[in-house]
Amino acid sequence: MSGPGTDAPEAGGTEQWRFRTSGSPDSSPVLAGDTIYLSSDRLYAVDRRTGTERWRFGAGRPMRPSPTVRDDTVYVTSNDGHLYAVDASDGTERWRIQIGEWPGFSPAVDRELVYVGSSDGNLYAIDRQSGETRWQYGTDGEVFPSPAVAGGTVYFGSWDGRLYAVDAETGAERWRFRTGDDVGPPAVVEGTVYVGSEDGHLYAVDAATGAGDWEFETGDGIISRPLVSGDVVYVGRANGYPNRGALFAVNRKDGTCRWQHEVADSVKCTPALAEGTVYFGCRDGNLYALDADTGTERWRFETGDRVFSDPTVADGTVYIASRDGNLYAVTATGAEPSADAGSAGDADPVEEASDNECPSCGSEVTPSSGPPFCPECGMRLDG
Repeated sequence: MSGPGTDAPEAGGTEQWRFRTSGSPDSSPVLAGDTIYLSSDRLYAVDRRTGTERWRFGAGRPMRPSPTVRDDTVYVTSNDGHLYAVDASDGTERWRIQIGEWPGFSPAVDRELVYVGSSDGNLYAIDRQSGETRWQYGTDGEVFPSPAVAGGTVYFGSWDGRLYAVDAETGAERWRFRTGDDVGPPAVVEGTVYVGSEDGHLYAVDAATGAGDWEFETGDGIISRPLVSGDVVYVGRANGYPNRGALFAVNRKDGTCRWQHEVADSVKCTPALAEGTVYFGCRDGNLYALDADTGTERWRFETGDRVFSDPTVADGTVYIASRDGNLYAVTATGAEPSADAGSAGDADPVEEASDNECPSCGSEVTPSSGPPFCPECGMRLDG
């Protein structure tokens, strides 16, 4: 299922293997050693070279946000309202804790604590060993975006339109920064916080003071974490009339645009950069590979459904998940497929859902079903 330009091995974009989950993953593949961890209806551990399953962990409801792996533990939230700590080697549960009605997306982890938001408006700090709450900090909106921790400070966005900085040990507020709409997940690099908002702007904010440095207008909402590499910030735009989706390369120094590459639909993922190529997934179902300097398309790879997953690149292979139920391993630009790559993993089949049904559980859904999740199983419905 390769798209235009993918027939030449040296150009990249050829499929090595695919692993079938029994859900429709939004999760990004997380690579640790030779294992990929992916959330869907369950948490899966997959051999990265062969695409075979090592173990799976279920929580009764889908575990859609991407997991976070630290040392020998996988931390993942579930639509059952819990944050789980799972043994990375065998998938056994170590502990769980209730985090409001709807936990936030991927947690951030430092040496002692796990940080995760919730629909109840709080950011929680959880002890990594015991699973007990150390502190919580309240905002005026849901804290779904994934936080970032750096230099003893936790940075996180809220759907109250603010970016917050709090002390990582105590939860005491250091500063807050106001945008015009819901704030996405931040990236913190060399004393600057880069964060997007659904007000259509990418912001550069001083990490110590919360003072704004510059802002860049994309023309529509940003819901993904920016990628910062060298002197460039790469960020995606969700589409909205009259715009299409796009990926932007923005100068870190002054917020000016180096290039933009428009695509047919929303870009809701964080891109990945390797060997001069930027990789990103799109709601149009494609994985794109662009020249990092010019934004010129090198190739695209077509999956069977929408892609909200962040790509992960390692050893000449791009790993990405699609709502068609598959985790894909795709040859990166200028690389040969792994010699021991397998052909397929296996799990339960995914059935097609109608436009009025949740793709995960089949429940009837409407635009007025409350939060942007299925009211029955919790699958995200806003994509």
